[in-house]
Amino acid sequence: MRKVNPDKLFELDSVMVHFRSVRNDHEETVSATELAQSFMDPQLSYTVPADLQELFETARGALCYGCFFYPLYTLGIDQLWRVLDAATDHKCRELGASKRKTERFGQRIKWLVNAGLILPEDEKRWDAARQLRNGASHADRQSIYDPATALGLNKSVCEQVNSLFPKVGASSSVPRNARSSTKQK
Repeated sequence: MRKVNPDKLFELDSVMVHFRSVRNDHEETVSATELAQSFMDPQLSYTVPADLQELFETARGALCYGCFFYPLYTLGIDQLWRVLDAATDHKCRELGASKRKTERFGQRIKWLVNAGLILPEDEKRWDAARQLRNGASHADRQSIYDPATALGLNKSVCEQVNSLFPKVGASSSVPRNARSSTKQK
């Protein structure tokens, strides 16, 4: 890992030479612009609350600059886990879930599965994100993620957040079983 150097702030991190793209049968190092565009392609829906949009943009910002300082990919991914955590909290509050029963990320995932907002088959993916968020928040050593992992997670988190805040007409914003769940305070 290179050290931060003001004279080399906008030079690609040396590890980036290992990430290649092919254009017109010619292989070359992926450009910073190309990577940034790939991170910017997935978009949160207009229905996602502004505070969550800001958290997501912070994560994406770190990911876009990871090509200049490689550990920023890990920092951006760690922020993506927090975006998912915040999205569950926001949705539970929006639906009137009991704060006591949805205090922790895992409790919110369960509540949203029971409410029909997270599909049972997606529960393991959400729980894996919770475990990775916990690992990142209570780290005892540096983790390093690569750009390919960051690109995939950026897209996946965008899809997961969008699924909690569907567009009007796409599906009911309050599933039938969530309406009954909100009465359990």
